[in-house]
Amino acid sequence: MRRKGFIFWLLVAAGLLGAFWYRLDWPLVEESLRRMHVALVLLAIVPILMTYLTRALRWRVFLAAVGSPTLGNTLAATVIGFSTIFALGRIGEATRPLVLSLRERIRPSATFATILIERICDMITVAAAFAVSLFFIS
Repeated sequence: MRRKGFIFWLLVAAGLLGAFWYRLDWPLVEESLRRMHVALVLLAIVPILMTYLTRALRWRVFLAAVGSPTLGNTLAATVIGFSTIFALGRIGEATRPLVLSLRERIRPSATFATILIERICDMITVAAAFAVSLFFIS
């Protein structure tokens, strides 16, 4: 049963990719690639990768109470999770804890709890930054 589900989703993904590929304006893609500044693209990739690494390290701190996942698995789950958010929207937020719980021996409920704690800490940080900025508004 599991194999049939995998094959089904693989065919769905291939169909969507084929439809996308067919509708792509290839002359426009070629022109855009020729006009692209490769050095700037590579320079932009560095902070993105550092952001993923920082998020993975921060998540490992939150996960320390429930387990000790490797940095590689945490980083992989982070990259997969944020890539899924890009492709599917906010529903992809659930991917990150699910991927990590599949790669490590950590309960999915525990990984979801750390995501909730992470969001609460993010809200506190934003509120604190807002409060500090109020002192500088004239």
